[in-house]
Amino acid sequence: MSNVLCDLLSEGKLDLYLGESEKEEIIEISKKIKKEFLYKSDFHGLHHSEKVLLFAYLLGKHEGLDKECFEILIDAAIYHDVGRMDDTEEQFHGYASTLKLEKIVGDKPIYKNPENMEILKAICDVHSIPDFKMEKVLSNYEVSDKKELLFKLASLLKDADALDRTRFKKTSVAALKTCFLRNDYARELVSLSYNVNDYYRTRICESHFEKYSRENVGDLMPCLHGIGFNFAVLDGILDDGILSEYAKKKKKINNCRNFNGNNGEMWISVCYGEGEAKKLFIDNGIYFDCLAPHLIKGEQKKSVARTEGLPIDSGRYQDERFAFYEIPISNILSINLKPELLNCDISLLNYLSGSTNYEALEGNISFYLNYLRIKLDYFPDISRIEELKSELKNEVIKYESLDYELQKREQKNFLDKTDDLKFKMNHEIAFMFKDAFMKKMGKENINVLDVITYIFNSKGINYSYNEGKFQLYSGEKKI
Repeated sequence: MSNVLCDLLSEGKLDLYLGESEKEEIIEISKKIKKEFLYKSDFHGLHHSEKVLLFAYLLGKHEGLDKECFEILIDAAIYHDVGRMDDTEEQFHGYASTLKLEKIVGDKPIYKNPENMEILKAICDVHSIPDFKMEKVLSNYEVSDKKELLFKLASLLKDADALDRTRFKKTSVAALKTCFLRNDYARELVSLSYNVNDYYRTRICESHFEKYSRENVGDLMPCLHGIGFNFAVLDGILDDGILSEYAKKKKKINNCRNFNGNNGEMWISVCYGEGEAKKLFIDNGIYFDCLAPHLIKGEQKKSVARTEGLPIDSGRYQDERFAFYEIPISNILSINLKPELLNCDISLLNYLSGSTNYEALEGNISFYLNYLRIKLDYFPDISRIEELKSELKNEVIKYESLDYELQKREQKNFLDKTDDLKFKMNHEIAFMFKDAFMKKMGKENINVLDVITYIFNSKGINYSYNEGKFQLYSGEKKI
């Protein structure tokens, strides 16, 4: 798995963007990467360099850069992180990288011209600093009368680097913020960047899957898995079991994952014992009483977790554990919630809990709307929710365009506005769910118990119920 980019190109995944000669050129460039100099990390190492190379190639070609400038940009894309000491978001690794560049690429003919080496160092230096500091830092490099070129190449490198932020979860503070991209064509490549990183994630999972499959043995251990009041996820779990992101891909199942925490691609977050996780994610909604072998606690070092395909132990929840790949329906003992929650009117529930990250929120809303249309044959007027989404997006763009000090001053005001918009969007979703189930059931007052039993009945599932515990059966066979 040392050169995933070659495989990506060879399998035709980028044929809409690149001709055969261009693909061959990128493959040749990637084969010559001096891997021994790269930072050893799946997040900022070879995989990152391959992807930034790809995005820089596309951006450079689109800009029509001359041969020398193009080669400088490509070298910067590959080696911009060689000065890293860890995976954190610190600003000085760009400068640290400049100290190593002559040793790495100084023997190339293009750098017999000292000014080209200065350009390479300059754009690598500024790639890790905020834009408002670029002019001052670039002025430190001895490049005659090429200020405009420096800014152009630095901006292209920053955008190529930023496009690979789609490798982060949408709920992460490090996730791509499209509004920060400087180049119009870079914005057109966002969808591609998500597809590229999806390919890389799958390949990384494939490389670890067999190992963890072998280890996933032993006595079944009791655990709990909560889904809040996500009725769409409940519906999906009753069909397919509780699935990790990688299990969904392998089984070609398109349903929403209810948890966006530290569980990674191959793992499912569960509760084991009593603690803060149980209070937050189990006690206040629908949860599953399950059995799973070989529950693990997670890895505290993020760099190790990412490299080894392990879940991350955030340290926040002592009762959090992780189950590998899937919990099949046969290992779900019961579905539960507190009896007093059964009578809650579904129009009063919180459907949009969690992150206010715009892309993550938009994804959750799209999932709910698709469920309403496909499963409940309900096609709501979405004009109001689209207005609210647009307002939220504008607030996020406005806030994120502020410098750090202004963001600190405006943070409370920003959070108040986004919480209000999120509350209004939740109200729209809640109304849609209530209206859809009212039409399906032919009754006016719809509570949580009504929806759960409707979903059971629509699947032909027999069940017994006692004090918040649903024991499920299919015909004579217990699920």
